[in-house]
Amino acid sequence: MNMMLRTLVSASAVCLLTACGGSGGGGVTSSPTPATPDPDPVIPVIDYDTAEYRLNYGLDQIGAIAAYEEGVTGEGITVAVIDTGIDTDNSELVGNISPDSINIITGSYVDVEDSDPDGHGTAVAGVIAANKNDNWVHGVAFNSTILAINAADPGSCEPDGDCSFYDSDIAAAVDYAVAHGASVINISLGGDAPNTPTLSHALRNAVEAGLVIVVSAGNIQDDDPAGTGDEPEASALDALQSWANGQIIIAGSVGENNVISDFSYKAGTIAQEVFLVAAGELIPAVDINEEFKWAYSGTSFSTPHIAGAAALLFEAFPNLTGQQVAELLYSTATDLGDEGLDSVYGSGLINLTEAFAPQGTTSVAVQTATGEVITVSTETAVVYTPGAFGSLAGMADALSDSMMLDGYNRSYSIDLGENIHLDDRGPDLESITDSSLQSRDAVLTLSSTADISFSWKEEDRFREIDELYFSNRNVAERRVRDLRFSFRQDLPGGAQFSLASGLSVAELTSDYNHDDFLTIGKGDFMSLQIRDGSTTALAGLPVTQATRFRMSLGQGQKRFDSIGLETESLLLLTELEHDLSAAFTAGVDLGMLREDGSVLGSLSDGALKIGEGASSLFATLRFDYALSGKLSLFGNYSRGLTTVEAAAASLLGGLDRLTSSSFSLGLKGRDLAGLGEQVSFAVSQPLRVDSGAASVSYVESRDYVSDVLNFASRRVSLVPDGREIDIELAMEMAGFFGATLRVNMLHQINPGHSTTAGDISSVLFRLSSGF
Repeated sequence: MNMMLRTLVSASAVCLLTACGGSGGGGVTSSPTPATPDPDPVIPVIDYDTAEYRLNYGLDQIGAIAAYEEGVTGEGITVAVIDTGIDTDNSELVGNISPDSINIITGSYVDVEDSDPDGHGTAVAGVIAANKNDNWVHGVAFNSTILAINAADPGSCEPDGDCSFYDSDIAAAVDYAVAHGASVINISLGGDAPNTPTLSHALRNAVEAGLVIVVSAGNIQDDDPAGTGDEPEASALDALQSWANGQIIIAGSVGENNVISDFSYKAGTIAQEVFLVAAGELIPAVDINEEFKWAYSGTSFSTPHIAGAAALLFEAFPNLTGQQVAELLYSTATDLGDEGLDSVYGSGLINLTEAFAPQGTTSVAVQTATGEVITVSTETAVVYTPGAFGSLAGMADALSDSMMLDGYNRSYSIDLGENIHLDDRGPDLESITDSSLQSRDAVLTLSSTADISFSWKEEDRFREIDELYFSNRNVAERRVRDLRFSFRQDLPGGAQFSLASGLSVAELTSDYNHDDFLTIGKGDFMSLQIRDGSTTALAGLPVTQATRFRMSLGQGQKRFDSIGLETESLLLLTELEHDLSAAFTAGVDLGMLREDGSVLGSLSDGALKIGEGASSLFATLRFDYALSGKLSLFGNYSRGLTTVEAAAASLLGGLDRLTSSSFSLGLKGRDLAGLGEQVSFAVSQPLRVDSGAASVSYVESRDYVSDVLNFASRRVSLVPDGREIDIELAMEMAGFFGATLRVNMLHQINPGHSTTAGDISSVLFRLSSGF
């Protein structure tokens, strides 16, 4: 059994030119004259889409240029070609032939010379590693090293190019390839009998050593009976063994039109998962006479396309195992024929563009506080900032060239700065309009000192349609939403107690239904307390006739389903207010805000998580001064100190304590024109970080051999590059033709505290009437 014969699997070799004889003829392009070098060294831009590249349609068909443009050419990778030997003096292969090449039968390098009169082994090697020299055609992995192993039975090669091989010699050649550092083995041989145990054992050892082995599917001969080729030749079927681990790839052939070649054996139902196709028709290849005329056909020449592709992957990603390289080639192949795996094309056509692109779940490597390196999915790496941090331009710049790992632990560059999203859109006028039109309220008086207030939003614009077509449903329940209520109890001595659900501290301490401004007073620390799902309590008492004290406690939580994040907040606020005169009132507020899942209102997650939460202490100074009976001046200034709880696993760390501030200053007038109108004008700055920095860590380099990631860090400021200033004029007039007219005119400079955000002007007219 060890004497089983194998033969070459070339279907034909034809001349590309009009005449095959002689050494003349076209097809040779001279190398360009070297340009005079610049005095300053420059990095040359290499053009890979050349006539030499395009001559073999098989290169473009498998997307080889995707590897070349990444600087991957097969350098440092040894591909063993077990065949008829090689023309060691061929100019197209000079420099790419391993000195360990051998005639496995005689044990001599001298005898490695191609035994085939047609130069089968030389042509196959050329498809893999012919030099890129602007002459004729180059190989798939044109800088790889060919370990040529001549395993042809001495004297068996006939003038018509047929040679014979014994399984025992092929097995010895496989063992030799493993021992001499090959990463890929190309076997463009075949036979209709199963491999002998000797050869199977050698192939198994090669698989266990981590090699990828590409074998020809086989060629249909003219005298073969009908049905031949419906599945791979028997000599290729070791690829189906469990020990093959997918690392033995069976190569079928297609033409330039991506249709299976007439001569090619197919995947059948048995080999679909380990069967790939590549160009195998009329492939221009190196010939032993260097006439550069010959084009070969056969699965012998689709095989080296796949072997060369494997070599490119091995060079580009040294961390990959043979099994992973093969799996990448299968999983990224272009689907041909019936959808998915099929009995003709198997897994499909080699696609290096996809194979070189990230595959599987992508992640970012981060260091924990203990120095442990873990990976975090890029899908969760996100920051949503409503403005206190601005656009985080410094952080975005530091993250613009981050290292990403794909499902095969391969490194890629990713701009994580694009995952930072700033809300600089200005006020949502439609939402404000709908809210005001749909708001309803009611007061239930319990006694002279207690009442319950209800507020809700009712969607009744389509009530008639609802009642007409959907009367079988609970229409009222469907229409009512955003229900809020508060309980107020006046106590002896002027004290007061309130309890509310669905109202924030800011809403409970002010008039919930009245809202002069679109943005003024809505960008301070109190606005960071989540209203959704909130429970709020307030207690107040007079200290003296002119001094009042209140304390509020509010808790809320909200889940943002669209981004899969949630946050909770707890706000404790104390207010002390004193009437300095009948016209002048001043107040001091002290507060503590605890956020879980957010930092100053910013939501973040994954590798970009700013922090697990934050604790802020803040103080607000405010005043209200009546300039006259109709006009008053008001203002407030808040300043806070925030401590961020470090994220467990993030590229961000070492956050300073943050200081931040907000302010507003304005005028309110009533009945200035004698029309019962109320006019307000104010200038404000929403909450903005004034000081603070963080360290952004990133992978500076990677040692693929030891798989060690070397981290570096960069200190970046968290202070926004701009300052938002809002200027707003608000007017309200009752009795306007039987209705209430409200007008707001707002201009926002650097919205979101971002200098790159254009100014926003908004005008809102609201006309409402109850009936």
